[in-house]
Amino acid sequence: MGAKPDFEKMVPSKYMREYLKDKKEFTDWEKATLIWNSTVCTWKERMDLLKQLSERTSDVKLKIQIAERFQYEETAYQLFIENQNNQFVYVVFDTDRDASGYFSEYEMARKYGMRECEKYGGDHFFIEKQLLFGQKTKENIIKPWISDKNILKGSIFCESEYDGRENVWANYDKNGGIRLFYSMEMSAEDNTRVDTMDRNRFEYRFFKIPFGMETGTIVKSLYSGTYFVLECGEDDWNDYMNRTDADPSYYDFSDIQVIVFGIQKDGHWSHDHVNPMYLELELPKKEDGNKESEAHIKALKALSEYFKKNTKESSEKAIIASRDYADSCLKHSSVYEVDDIKKLLF
Repeated sequence: MGAKPDFEKMVPSKYMREYLKDKKEFTDWEKATLIWNSTVCTWKERMDLLKQLSERTSDVKLKIQIAERFQYEETAYQLFIENQNNQFVYVVFDTDRDASGYFSEYEMARKYGMRECEKYGGDHFFIEKQLLFGQKTKENIIKPWISDKNILKGSIFCESEYDGRENVWANYDKNGGIRLFYSMEMSAEDNTRVDTMDRNRFEYRFFKIPFGMETGTIVKSLYSGTYFVLECGEDDWNDYMNRTDADPSYYDFSDIQVIVFGIQKDGHWSHDHVNPMYLELELPKKEDGNKESEAHIKALKALSEYFKKNTKESSEKAIIASRDYADSCLKHSSVYEVDDIKKLLF
């Protein structure tokens, strides 16, 4: 029997782990889905956790699917690091997505990305494997595979000429560990075998979870580090979960989400969709003497009150707090012309 998969890796939010403890018992299939989608694990850690789960589960079908995923990932990785006939270049991008280095060897590119992170204080970097396009390589243009289960079919990729599309894209942490990567170098047969649009596979399965945070709760995304205000609460969540019963096959893992709003530098509020298992109940720490930090906290609290009360007074206070935040960031925009906080939400 293998070791027990780490629950903290599957449900990163401490709040949600405690909340779900007595309310939700995850099946092995759900655990596999959680591991595959973990935002706090490297690619290798996810593979190790899936292996541990495969050794413990008695579900033969799940064992087979995990083995298929292992084979696919290992093959894709080996193709990624191989520069056959030196017809590819590995392009390193820094945290801000600016290209900073070009290499013929994968490992040199990875180590360069690590050095750049250390030198400039970055926490991640990217590598793209790009074809060196020319007369001798033009027949090797990547032809993206499209699932038969994709309702958009061939409308996604319609170009027939070289357009600069990468063969492989990878995101690394500052220590050089792959966090995410996708490859377009695998065969159609390999892609069909582990088609992630197949709802019968584990990778992106939808399943129900309870959720008990109140509307207006201030939270932090454990993936992006961004602070948000929760727009929907427990009643809205239960209604949403009930709606999924109408057509369960329509939903996948990305649909386990709540709507949150985060403030922009210009005072407007941008909405996002975040899995509640990656949301921590947390307020930003106040930085003494930092006007932007103080204004940020006040704005979050003001919008929180508005979502809870939805009154003219709470709207006006949220507008003022949004304007103050824009001022603290030295940004000026249409935030000064609105008379209803709803006009700043998008």
